[in-house]
Amino acid sequence: MKKVAVWGKFDSLHKGHLEFLRHARELGNELYVVIIPDEKVKENSGRLPIKTKDARKRKLLELDFITDVYVDCLSEGLQSILKLRPDVFVFGHDQKTRWEEQLQNYLSSQGLHPEYVHLGIYDNGKHNRDTKS
Repeated sequence: MKKVAVWGKFDSLHKGHLEFLRHARELGNELYVVIIPDEKVKENSGRLPIKTKDARKRKLLELDFITDVYVDCLSEGLQSILKLRPDVFVFGHDQKTRWEEQLQNYLSSQGLHPEYVHLGIYDNGKHNRDTKS
């Protein structure tokens, strides 16, 4: 069973989010989504998300190809990821930031070494893909 994890805000799901999630799911048998808590969204962007973490979680759980959704963040220890032990961690085209490096360093320090995949900008039915371990 190959577990795939993604993380993000996922505020007001739109076509780009849906395609990203569908393509991430194709990389394994189970897809787990980690959404960032409201207060961390505000801390990172200067404003609260439009929808609460509970509303965002409910909306994601309506998608039949998502196995489960967690609310978690790096500063809280990413307990959901440590328990899941995903085989693949997928990033969107707009997630190449210092958070990615922090995530990789943290997971490595915890003995986790998933494959890291970047899905590029969605174009004509597919995402460009960049993989690194």
